[in-house]
Amino acid sequence: MHEERDPAKPHESDLPVDRRALLAGLGGLAAGAFLASTANAGPLTPPPGPIAPTPGPEPRIPINSTNTPGNVSPNLFRITAPGSYYLTGNIVGQAGRNGISIESSGVTLDLMGFNMQGVPGSLDGIRTTTVGFAALWRIVIRNGSVSDWGANGIKTSFRGGSIEAMHVSNNGAWGIHDEFGNSVRISGCTALNNGFEVANGGGIRTRGYSLIHACHAQSNTGTGIQAEDSSTIMDCISYSNSGDGIFADRQCMAIRNNCIINGRAGIQLTTLSRAEDNMCAFNVVGIRAVSDRNFIARNTCATNSTNWIIAAGNRCLVVNSASAPAINGDAGGQSPGSTNPNANYTY
Repeated sequence: MHEERDPAKPHESDLPVDRRALLAGLGGLAAGAFLASTANAGPLTPPPGPIAPTPGPEPRIPINSTNTPGNVSPNLFRITAPGSYYLTGNIVGQAGRNGISIESSGVTLDLMGFNMQGVPGSLDGIRTTTVGFAALWRIVIRNGSVSDWGANGIKTSFRGGSIEAMHVSNNGAWGIHDEFGNSVRISGCTALNNGFEVANGGGIRTRGYSLIHACHAQSNTGTGIQAEDSSTIMDCISYSNSGDGIFADRQCMAIRNNCIINGRAGIQLTTLSRAEDNMCAFNVVGIRAVSDRNFIARNTCATNSTNWIIAAGNRCLVVNSASAPAINGDAGGQSPGSTNPNANYTY
């Protein structure tokens, strides 16, 4: 059938020869590009399952002799620049040397679940190096274990950092000793059987304006957990240590802790401190306040050799709770013996 032409539209036959050749070439190129793209494209249906991210370069720095070389004495490894560092395997110490020395602010050290194993005569497992009061800032140490070092498992002097999820055991001095202490958080750590090499060692110790939270100190020679100078010990367990379970020294708070079978006091306070909602049992002394101006409320002491030794000048009410008869059903029992909401109880 003959096609009618629109006189207002030019026909291809009306174009010059060179224009017609150009249009034909462009059409061929477009068709070739479409066929090539169709042939090279992958399947349009994605594979089953979640889409995994494309792995990129590891932003952290592994601890090794190339990245963090030590010195002849006394450090196996030294961290001297800010950054995020991690272990790639266990570390074995050497006599007369520390394991890892942190010598810069702005450092995160992740042990990645590995163990730093000390040897007889070794020094500190992990330590920070500082001069005078020029303490380091923003240090994080986490996720691993430090055991059998001759001095401290972890010895630090820094401000504004944390020690998290560490297991420290069988170290000669303290498991964790934060000797400077300023806005330091020690959380989720376990200190077991430390302090047997020195007279004043123990499980966990920190200094001013710091927090020890949800930690466990057990079978340490000396104090289980010690905090000083406006620090807080909260939600911890201190069990079977040869000294005090918890020693709160100067303007400290001990809150909701469980102190059992310790060789001195379950909790000992010096001055201007608070002990609230703690439980102390089977210690030589349940709660002891050796000076005045402490606030002691809502604690319970039971089966200690002496339940309470409280110096004059403290705010403390102790009630000897009577035993209630058996209860079987919906009602019964006996009042513990006081309507004062801050009363402490012996039972």
